[in-house]
Amino acid sequence: PLDGSSNIDCLVSIGTIFGIYRKQSTDEPSEKDALQPGRNLVAAGYALYGSATMLVLATETGVNCFMLDPLRLLYECNPMAFVMEKAGGLATTGKEAVLDIVPTDIHQRAPVILGSPDDVKEFLEIYKKHAAK
Repeated sequence: PLDGSSNIDCLVSIGTIFGIYRKQSTDEPSEKDALQPGRNLVAAGYALYGSATMLVLATETGVNCFMLDPLRLLYECNPMAFVMEKAGGLATTGKEAVLDIVPTDIHQRAPVILGSPDDVKEFLEIYKKHAAK
């Protein structure tokens, strides 16, 4: 369902909340498969659609947030990368450090992955594995 749909006309964020359960029966999927206690959830999360599009996903191993945002290099990526690096984290495009990019346009866009060194290094390992294919 689309939660907050009555707020669409006033530009307030709306979203979708979801839960994922493991199918319990071997029959065709039915309502019975959904009638389980919350402790049986495999994953859950929500997506927000508004001035930014964001997905929050919780699984047994933790919670991750993903944001759809074509971040701009000069006035979004670089300042956030600077803050992140000064805080001890990393900021990358997947191919190079954000702060090492030489801009070619005032509105240039760049992918950006920001976070703790461990999280960013984990992302880079996955990125490189899939980029090689």
